[in-house]
Amino acid sequence: MSEAAAIASLTVGVPFAVCDMEVDTNAIPWSSGMLSQGAAFGATIMGALADARGRCLALPLGLLVASSGLLVTAFATSGAALIFGALLLGLGLGGVGPLARVYLAEILPARWRGCVLVLLDVCWVAAYLASLHAWWELSPLGGARPQKLEVATLRLWSWRIGMVLTSFACLLSACTTGVLRNTARHLLSRGRQGEAHVVLRGMFAINHNKLEADYQVCSPPSLLRLLNKVHV
Repeated sequence: MSEAAAIASLTVGVPFAVCDMEVDTNAIPWSSGMLSQGAAFGATIMGALADARGRCLALPLGLLVASSGLLVTAFATSGAALIFGALLLGLGLGGVGPLARVYLAEILPARWRGCVLVLLDVCWVAAYLASLHAWWELSPLGGARPQKLEVATLRLWSWRIGMVLTSFACLLSACTTGVLRNTARHLLSRGRQGEAHVVLRGMFAINHNKLEADYQVCSPPSLLRLLNKVHV
């Protein structure tokens, strides 16, 4: 959800930042372009990192990079800093969405997978709309009629508060995803059978309300066939 809030923050916050600092308005399209370019590179880098070291490392790392990008934007004093912050935000968020969905697809049974992924998208839209509403309240137009506003009363600096709050949300999400374990499918694909069995023992104990010692160890080929039967 912090991904949606971060995108909304950049979309709405950068125009206010340009008005506040009185920098070149070309910083607005440049920020949007750098966000897209950063997302393209970030998706490639985070995807390769997730395949090599696991999604539980790539997810918090991407959110940390996104959080740093928002902080750079929040304390920006020039158009170049806004553009650089947008680039960092794109690098961080480029792989977060796809990796989160792949992670859920690997741990969820087939009968639940579609519903949970759709629910995730619904929550994303809700978070985006809630973030836009929050930005409206922080913006110069929030709570007042546009034609009655005076330049001296505009709260142009409030965009910095929104950026900092969104950065904190990304940091909190990074800490939350940092405690996740790699999936058994990923561990088996990397030849880490021992770690995969540790994960499966924990899942077995939670799902069946039994002790981890009651888990019966299967050979890697048969275990992969079992996972494919469950998740496909």
